[in-house]
Amino acid sequence: MQRFWPRLGEIGFNGYLRDRRVFFLLFLSGAVCSDKSTENRIHVKITDANSTRYEVPESVLPRPNGTFQGSPSEAAIQFNYTTSPFSFTIYRTSTSEVLFTTGSHPIIFEPQYLRVKTDLPSNANIYGLGEHSDPFRLPTYNTTRTFWSRDAYLIPTNTNLYGNHPIYFEHRTTGSHGVFLLNSNGMDVKINDTESVDSTTLEYNLNAPQRNLYTFSVTLDDPVELSKQYAEVVGTPAEVPYWSFGFHQCRFGYTSFVDVANVITNYSAAEIPLETMWTDIDYMDGRRIFTVDPDYFPLLECARSWTTFMPTISITVRLL
Repeated sequence: MQRFWPRLGEIGFNGYLRDRRVFFLLFLSGAVCSDKSTENRIHVKITDANSTRYEVPESVLPRPNGTFQGSPSEAAIQFNYTTSPFSFTIYRTSTSEVLFTTGSHPIIFEPQYLRVKTDLPSNANIYGLGEHSDPFRLPTYNTTRTFWSRDAYLIPTNTNLYGNHPIYFEHRTTGSHGVFLLNSNGMDVKINDTESVDSTTLEYNLNAPQRNLYTFSVTLDDPVELSKQYAEVVGTPAEVPYWSFGFHQCRFGYTSFVDVANVITNYSAAEIPLETMWTDIDYMDGRRIFTVDPDYFPLLECARSWTTFMPTISITVRLL
């Protein structure tokens, strides 16, 4: 029999599930005020009881502070759980509308695998889970979104691309919410509406049993507000440099730094301003990232001869 012991922590509830050694941490963040962005974020952490599993280091992605000091009933979204079998539910306070629940689908927690599955409304309006070449509104019929950054040549349909943004936004007539899974391991997210006529399922499949789930919610249909809340967790974009607003040139297939220099010369001859020159993976030594070909793209020649030089850093790593 699974046994679960909740206890009140400094900023939330902590608990252990003995059967699969599941630990979760829940907290609400933000000061109590009328600004709904301070009381509508919940953080659920699932890992082993000793917290030895790998997670994205805080030096890479600092965690937001949890400073909510009000009563749980004052928050915009609530957390509830059952002990046997263990499941949890996140719901909207004002309407008791369920936003995320594992009640019908047991959590699978193994040494190298984690599955968490939730029910959503039928024909759910789901966006995000990028970067991909699926439609903007994600299909709900037997859809798999793979999170594994790759250079997909010619961008085929229904495939994963360079970016990796494990967040989805769901829009309903009663409001909008977002779910962000802080995870750097390979992952599949499956969306399917064939298991029930009344609901859609969304299922996380991770190849590592560590999970940080952030849920955001607004009571109005305001995607901009959700984006702001997401930025509070992952950070805001870097300021855009002035030179980046100029004209850029890039393509795959340059044979040497001389080839690129000729392109720059032709821009000057045509009196076309060129602010930045990019090169694709042609400049690399054997397609290895953080290297330059010493014969065809010597670094000093590139730096001396060109305008602002931007070498592409591909996410594809060649084995040495």
